[in-house]
Amino acid sequence: MTDISALKAGLIADIDAADTPDAVEALRVGALGKNGVITGLLKTLGPMSPQERLEQGPPIQDLRESVTAAIAARKAALESAALDARLASEKIDMTLPADLGPQGSVHPVSQVMDELAEIFADLASPSPPGRRSRTTGIISPRSTSPKRIRRARCTTPSTSRTRTGRSGCCCAPTPPRSRSAR
Repeated sequence: MTDISALKAGLIADIDAADTPDAVEALRVGALGKNGVITGLLKTLGPMSPQERLEQGPPIQDLRESVTAAIAARKAALESAALDARLASEKIDMTLPADLGPQGSVHPVSQVMDELAEIFADLASPSPPGRRSRTTGIISPRSTSPKRIRRARCTTPSTSRTRTGRSGCCCAPTPPRSRSAR
């Protein structure tokens, strides 16, 4: 019983003397870790008889609870002191003007339109195909341009008849009617 109380006093004194959070963590691992002092005492309770456990168990549990509470209190005190020191060193002058944020950006639709304009400008050739460019002197090959563009023909027969009596295409433009034809 006296060795448990002496161990308790020694551990609490070491915890109170720790000046950094890392030192407190090292003491926690040394006391409550897998191979810690208090963990070793708790492991000795297993092979004891139930009567011995009733006598030895409560002081060991009290030791564990008091060391855990002392560690938590010391960690809180060290974190509070670190925060106070940081707040004391960081001061903001409220009389200075605030930094201006970004002043705006180009609308996404405008961005797409600009990109499309650049793409089509790159696609347009400066001179007819197969001719020498006046600005760059490069001869553009004829194979890059289509030889002849044919209009698509509609295969759908039309049921309407034109003035000449022939059936016309459904997508062919109809000639405008004059006022006198009405």
